[in-house]
Amino acid sequence: METQNSQKSTKRLALISGLFAAILICGIPLLYAVTSGRFQQVTQPFANAAKTVAVAPIATDTPTQNIEIEASPTDDLMSLPFMQRYELANPYISEALNYSWQGNPTESILSWTKVLEFIPEDAEIYYLRGQEYLKLLQTQRAQQEYAYYLSLAGADFEKAIELKPYYKGDYYLGRYKYYDYLSILQMNRVDKLEMQRIALDNLTMANRLGNYDPLAERYVIFSNILVGNCDEGIAQANHLIETEAETSAAFYTGLELGYMCRNEPEEALQYADKAISIRDTCERRLERARVLYALNRLDDALADMDFSIAQDPYYCGDRYYLRALLFAEKGEFDKAQDDLDFGIGQTWSRGGLLSYALGKIALGKGDKDSAILYFQDAEATYQFLDPVLTKIRDNLTSVGAKPLEVFTSMSPATAIPTPTLQPTLRPTSSPIASMPTPAFTPDPRLQYATVIDLERAFGPIELGWNNSTILRFQPAQSLDHREVKSLSVWLLSSDTSQRLPRQILLWNFRTNMWGSIDEIKWGENRAGYQNDLVSQDGDVIVYLVNQDDTLQSTVDTLGITLVLQRTDGSIEVHGITP
Repeated sequence: METQNSQKSTKRLALISGLFAAILICGIPLLYAVTSGRFQQVTQPFANAAKTVAVAPIATDTPTQNIEIEASPTDDLMSLPFMQRYELANPYISEALNYSWQGNPTESILSWTKVLEFIPEDAEIYYLRGQEYLKLLQTQRAQQEYAYYLSLAGADFEKAIELKPYYKGDYYLGRYKYYDYLSILQMNRVDKLEMQRIALDNLTMANRLGNYDPLAERYVIFSNILVGNCDEGIAQANHLIETEAETSAAFYTGLELGYMCRNEPEEALQYADKAISIRDTCERRLERARVLYALNRLDDALADMDFSIAQDPYYCGDRYYLRALLFAEKGEFDKAQDDLDFGIGQTWSRGGLLSYALGKIALGKGDKDSAILYFQDAEATYQFLDPVLTKIRDNLTSVGAKPLEVFTSMSPATAIPTPTLQPTLRPTSSPIASMPTPAFTPDPRLQYATVIDLERAFGPIELGWNNSTILRFQPAQSLDHREVKSLSVWLLSSDTSQRLPRQILLWNFRTNMWGSIDEIKWGENRAGYQNDLVSQDGDVIVYLVNQDDTLQSTVDTLGITLVLQRTDGSIEVHGITP
């Protein structure tokens, strides 16, 4: 009998070894399902276990659907001015937007691809097409299709950033989502963590530049927790609870995950309860049961899983893995195996709790060798850094085994472009001390201003529709001064026949408001009321904005010249002198 049990366990181990790399699709992963509660079930339950998929950032396979990736523009077409080609592309732009609004990403992708035949240098089109590829992921039943369209989305976001690295934070938010979803496809925790670290870097850049995703600040909670920055995730969740007008269950789920990350399950439980009281979902029940398991409250955890599965037995397959683990802990091995057999058809998730439960079953039936292999697999593939991972490691120790030595297999990711002329914003930089503080709050976009060395310049800047760039020119050392003699903003271009930017605004430190420069021209633009436009430390904030959908031009260099009389009476010139 022991030999038969060993053979069965070995067969199951072989199955898991071939499958545990599959996508953790239960809630994309638990992270997004529990954050927004908006995850929609779009496919039927899977009858068979999915195959392992090897994923690379750039796609090489041919998709099942006939979606053209990118057409090469002809030389004759590319000889036309941008605006003329833009006009030719306009019908396809309207078509792509209409398809997108209708919820038809496949046709939208084809239309955006046609647009790129006319204006392949337009970063925004790559970004918009990448967004449509992400929408396709919601309806993919096959992992290979899912991985293929994800790689196309990633390539488009990369291209948008390559063309305009500082244009808008949405491009980086797209790349954040790409790496976040890519982490789901990784086999081992070390690879998942590596992808999540890259995702967090992109998310940080996206929020710094500003973006249009209302959930972007929420992502910061979970992205930090997934890489082990427990306190940062908790702090962000508390910040959003205090500042957001509407309380979301996702904030409390973030706190629950954060305290689990800190190995404080008692504290985590109260936030799991709070999240469920706001909105009860299968993912949040799973999270609560995981906390209860960490507290060794097996019956309570089992009650949560029974309740959730009775509400809806399909999808959220990790619930079956956890319930199987609970059954195995109680010695009910047949029930545990039945749950695993059914649960494996409800999710692409493999490894982790599945392997852990199989290890418990094997150990309970006296098959120590198989149990060791299952526990090692569970330890290498369990996603979270929390008390459940500690339990898995304790089980390994109890059978006299150690975790597998696993190294990341990921290729180096594309680095976040950072301006070489970007110092760190000084916390001492302040408004002029003698000025009264206005009764209203300054523009919140100031916190996302790109900090530039006062003595240098910034550029090139591609001006297109709704372009906006906020630059904070800052001296390396504080420039305490008695008076600002003059302040000029320079717009330099090798082609001064181009149309000028729509508007240049300067931040007024006295009134906490933006003020404009009249009659913008190429070259020097002298600012009035210069004493109000320079902080006590010598900072100048410039806002270049365009709201003209027909404007396409390039500013090669944007810089300032600042003439100050220092407190000792000396005159100093700072900035550029073209």
